[in-house]
Amino acid sequence: MKNELENVEKLQEIIVKQAQEINYLKEKLDYLIRQKYSSKSEKFPFNQPSLFDEYNQDSKEEIIVEEDTEVIEYSRKRGGRKKAPASLPRVRVEHDIPEEDKICSCGDKMHLVKELISEQYDIVPARFQVVENVRLVYACRCGAKPKTTPVPPMILPKAQITPSFLATLAVQKFEDALPLHRQAKIFKHRFGTPFSDTTLSNWIIKGSTALKPIIELLHQKLLDNEYIQADETTLQVLKEKNKQASQKSYIWLGVGMDRYPIVYMHYAHSRSANIASNLFKGFSGYLQSDGYAGYNSIVAQEDIIQLGCLVHARRKFADILKSTKSDQTSKTYAQEAVTLIQKLYKIEKTIKEEPPDIKQTIRQEQAKPIINTLRAWIDKYLQ
Repeated sequence: MKNELENVEKLQEIIVKQAQEINYLKEKLDYLIRQKYSSKSEKFPFNQPSLFDEYNQDSKEEIIVEEDTEVIEYSRKRGGRKKAPASLPRVRVEHDIPEEDKICSCGDKMHLVKELISEQYDIVPARFQVVENVRLVYACRCGAKPKTTPVPPMILPKAQITPSFLATLAVQKFEDALPLHRQAKIFKHRFGTPFSDTTLSNWIIKGSTALKPIIELLHQKLLDNEYIQADETTLQVLKEKNKQASQKSYIWLGVGMDRYPIVYMHYAHSRSANIASNLFKGFSGYLQSDGYAGYNSIVAQEDIIQLGCLVHARRKFADILKSTKSDQTSKTYAQEAVTLIQKLYKIEKTIKEEPPDIKQTIRQEQAKPIINTLRAWIDKYLQ
């Protein structure tokens, strides 16, 4: 009889563990399905009721989970065109009336009283031109060695391309996503220039090599900041030496947030912590990331204070709210966290256009108490 009871208890333990595992797998499956097929929006309305007015966890008030949709508000705006940006150059075109029409019916000559100005956008189409660098040679009849004008400095001295053309190639390829073979085709058909995509590619590669000292200087200026945001993203490179096309490479990113607003990108074959150690070696200050453990080693070595990201922290709670498998208790806790973080978002939205000193003052007055409340909330449930 005793053995039978022990067997029953063991079976009950197994059933409980299996039920927990099944529930975990259901939540994980639900999360993966939403990641693949559902909207990625994480927006929740700011005017949802706060759960912290009366900090009472025993309340049985039902928590309403918002649907995973983005609310778009439409408002009527009175007509009127937006004024063209002041940074654009202006070309003045005067439209005058004939001289004979400037004589009034009374016989006197009319005088100009005002100008009516209307603006139109205009684009000057791209055009190719050939820059002829003419170097002058001077000689004396006495037979002395001639003197020639020195070669002007060039990024690619032996290439038939100006810095402006090289910059255009780079911007169209990397910023406008226009491949080099399409650029070569446009140049050939529209302007009759005999460039191949191989030629353009060689110019881009040589140009990047020539700019290496500037890139190294930008890296140094990045490390001179006191606050840097860091991230890394995958990149697939075709026909790379010693790598298959299916293997991932990475672009590491560092953004200077205070002294020098530099955006620095570094290509690497992997996401190894050694990359972060080399990239931020010598930096002292605040380093903010998404919590990837690869940054931990450089933080331990250097005089760096590591900062987290509320967007990534909030995302986990938002996933619980959007889950159809999470229990009501978990949703209640998640709603509390999202509500607090939303209050911080609302403050940041209000002070977005304010100068740094005003932002700091408002954050100390309004955001800091909310962060303290969030810290207390975390400590309470970690106990």
